[in-house]
Amino acid sequence: LPFFFYLLGPRYKSWNGVWEIVKIGVTVILTFLVCWAPLISTAGDVLVRMFPFNRGLFEDKVANFWCSVSVVIKFKELFSRFILAKMSLFLTVLTVLPSQLLLFRHPTYNSFILALTNSALGFFLFSFHVHEKTILIPLTTIMLLFQQAREPAL
Repeated sequence: LPFFFYLLGPRYKSWNGVWEIVKIGVTVILTFLVCWAPLISTAGDVLVRMFPFNRGLFEDKVANFWCSVSVVIKFKELFSRFILAKMSLFLTVLTVLPSQLLLFRHPTYNSFILALTNSALGFFLFSFHVHEKTILIPLTTIMLLFQQAREPAL
């Protein structure tokens, strides 16, 4: 998401920007098709592995929102898997969207790194069935913030 908003931000106001948006869109779609072409015959299996709805809302060892709150509220008992997936999607979008809109309005390097960090943390905390290794993604972007904080001001 941050890459999309970072590229779209400076281009949405002009007609010349519309042509650039079309070029970026075609490039993204072609890249997607090239990457997925070898997996077409097994696309169903790949999607099941990418979106493991059958495995449940969370694993017991992942310290995200769902695992932490389930001590008090038994989500798995109160809601169906379908409703939990929708709740997860809603909360993930709700937490990620504000920083993406800020990035869209002010596409700077600093706002890009902040949006990247917020997006990674939002997906880790609220996504459906997060693996414990997923915390490495937000930690990587946080390291970029630490590097920025260490650089002396010019």
